[in-house]
Amino acid sequence: SYAHLAFLVFQAVMQVVLVCMLGFWAAHVRLLNPALQKHISQLNVMLFTPCLIFVKLASAITADKLVDLAIVPVLFVLTTGVSYLAALVINRFQGFNQRESNFVIAMAVFANSNSLPVSLTIALAQTLPTLKWLPDDTTDMIASRGILYLLIFQQLGQVLRWSWGYNTLLSNYIGDEISMRSSQLSTIAMSAKPLLSEDCSTDTSGSSDISDSPTGSLFYRADQALLPSFNRSFRKDFNRSARGRIVDNTIVRHVKLFLVKAMGYMNPPLWAMLSALIVAVIPPLQRLTFEQKDTFIYRTFTSAVTQTSQVSVPLILVVLGANLYPDDVATPPSPNFKRIVASSLVARMLISGAVLIPILAAFAKFVHISIVDDPIFLVVLFLLATAPPAIQLSQICQLNEVFEREMAAVLFWGYVVFTLPVTMVMVVMSLEVLEWA
Repeated sequence: SYAHLAFLVFQAVMQVVLVCMLGFWAAHVRLLNPALQKHISQLNVMLFTPCLIFVKLASAITADKLVDLAIVPVLFVLTTGVSYLAALVINRFQGFNQRESNFVIAMAVFANSNSLPVSLTIALAQTLPTLKWLPDDTTDMIASRGILYLLIFQQLGQVLRWSWGYNTLLSNYIGDEISMRSSQLSTIAMSAKPLLSEDCSTDTSGSSDISDSPTGSLFYRADQALLPSFNRSFRKDFNRSARGRIVDNTIVRHVKLFLVKAMGYMNPPLWAMLSALIVAVIPPLQRLTFEQKDTFIYRTFTSAVTQTSQVSVPLILVVLGANLYPDDVATPPSPNFKRIVASSLVARMLISGAVLIPILAAFAKFVHISIVDDPIFLVVLFLLATAPPAIQLSQICQLNEVFEREMAAVLFWGYVVFTLPVTMVMVVMSLEVLEWA
C-alpha cells in the first residue's frame, strides 16, 4: 500500500535526520564550533572517507562484474548530463555570476547515492516481492544487487565530486584564478632549463640564427673567431642535433607539466579509488584482502580499514547537523541566497527528474540487455533521478569556505522537507513502470 511505502521512506529519512540532530545539538552547546567542524571535515576527507571508498569499491567489484556493469557508466553520463543542462537553463534565466552558477551546477549534478538511497533500497528489498529477478532470489540478494548498483553510481560520482567539484565548481578560485593556480603548479615542471635554449632558432638554409642570450653569444663568437674553418655540412649536423635536443626537452617538459597538474588534481579519496580498482581487477589480491578471513592481511589491514571506514558517514551527518546551526563565523550568505537555494533544488529534484523519468521508462521497456531487466535496478535509477544533493558536498563547501550557508539551506530543505514526498512519488512511479515494462 502507498501508506506502507510512505512509512518506509519516512524511516529511511529519519535515520539521516536523527544523526543530524545530534550534530545540531553539539553545535548548540558549543561542542562543535565552526573551526572544529572544519578540522573534523578535513580529518574525514583525509582519513575516514578514503577508507570507506576503498572498502566499498575494492570488495564489491570484480573483473567479471565490470563487464555486466558496463551499462552503469553510460547511464551515469546520461543522468549527469541532463542534470548539468538543467542547471545551465536555470542559471541562464536567473542571471547568476560564475561562482553562483558553479554552485547550482554542483547541487544539480552531484546527487546523494549513499546514505538515503542505500537505506531505502534495503527497506524496499525486504518488503516488496515484485522486486525478484531470479527464481531463487532472496531479500538479501536483491538488497546486495541494489547496493552494488548504487555503489557504482556512488564511486563514479565520487571521482567527479572530488575532481571537478572540489577543484572547480566549489573551489575558492574561478575563471582566470584557476588558470593562474595551474600555471603556478606548472612552474615546477618548467624550472629545469634545457641545455640549448628554445630561443635558438635555426633556418632551413642551415645557417644558425643564435639568440642574444649569453650561451648563444658564446656559440656565435666561438664559431666566428676560433673556428672559421668549420664547413657547412658539420654546421648542418650540429643544427640538426640542436633541434633534436630542443624537441626532446620540449617533450620532457610537457610530460613534467602533465604529471604536476595530475598530481595537483589528486586527493586522498581519488587515491583510494585508484587503489581499490587495482585490488578489484587482481583476483588473488582481492581474495587475500577481503575473502580469506583467516589470513594476517585480513585480520590486520582489512579489519583496521573497515572499522575506520564506518566512521565516515555518521561523521558527515554530525557535521552536517552542526552546519545547520546558525553562527556568525561561517561565510556570509550571497545576496541571491534564496534564489540560489531554490534554483539548486529545482534543478536537482524537479527538472532533472521530469526529463529523466520518461527516458528511463522507455529504456526499461525497450532495452533488454544485461542488468536492465533487474527490477531493483530500475528502482535505483528512479531514486537517483530525483535524489537530493549529496551530503558530502557540505564537506567540500566547508573545506573551501564557500557557500556554507547556502549548502546548509539546500540540505535542510532537500532532506527535511522535500525528500519524503518526492521519494514516495518516485518509488510508486518506478513500480508502475516496472509493471508496464
